[in-house]
Amino acid sequence: MGATVSVCNASFLILNIAFSQIGPVYYQNSVKPGECMVRKVGKLPFRVEARPDIEINRYRNIDVAIPIIKTVAAVSVFGITLYYGYQIIKGFIAKGSIMAMIPQLQGAIPRISELVNRGIAFIHGARPQISEGGSVIMSEFKFMNRARYFSIINGPTIDYNFTLPNGTNIISIDTDQPDFELVEDEVHFSDSEDLDVSETDEVIHVFNSINKNGEKGLTLDDVTAWVENQREKGGAQIAESNVETERIFKLMDKNGDGFLSLKEVLAYFA
Repeated sequence: MGATVSVCNASFLILNIAFSQIGPVYYQNSVKPGECMVRKVGKLPFRVEARPDIEINRYRNIDVAIPIIKTVAAVSVFGITLYYGYQIIKGFIAKGSIMAMIPQLQGAIPRISELVNRGIAFIHGARPQISEGGSVIMSEFKFMNRARYFSIINGPTIDYNFTLPNGTNIISIDTDQPDFELVEDEVHFSDSEDLDVSETDEVIHVFNSINKNGEKGLTLDDVTAWVENQREKGGAQIAESNVETERIFKLMDKNGDGFLSLKEVLAYFA
């Protein structure tokens, strides 16, 4: 029997994530902020690895068990120095596949979508090599002998309304931020009632289809509307009444912030 292991992307960039030994064994590409990779893995030691998604560095079946050291993206870059009062910001304008790592905002104004489509970003800060697409997470070996839940946090921030000195609006990636970090959450799946991967994928699919609040997660109104819709369609019967829905919501909401994270939902169904 294997163990169900999850890695959630709590950073601001789109990531390619893998469980690796000599090379990647299990992987998922283009994991957006707030999404998770969930796999049933053998009870063996694995490293957790992640790279910013720049398209050409995505994992492939041919990569499995083949060592991957580094992939460098062929992007068009233009050096630039910005002056804001006494502050000097050095960076470069990047175009091309690097834009794959920038999530588009739901309902973003057309100008932002146009910039993403044209592939233009200003990368600055102490770690501009983020644009090369190499590993930003390469953990020590972790023995996956039980269900484990990890999150990738920190990393560069994104400003969708950055303005150049000439007045041009552009997307900015600020790498003057704490390094990416892999953390293990205190909430684990139950070893005795470990969710099947297909069931876990279904929970994640439902969560993402309901979630309209990004990283905040689901509100009681979101969940109530979905449960009512399921009752009307004769689908999954999660609760018989709105009072019961609220009771279950509060059971899931472990930190009491009024929002359900994917972590809290998966923990409840485990």
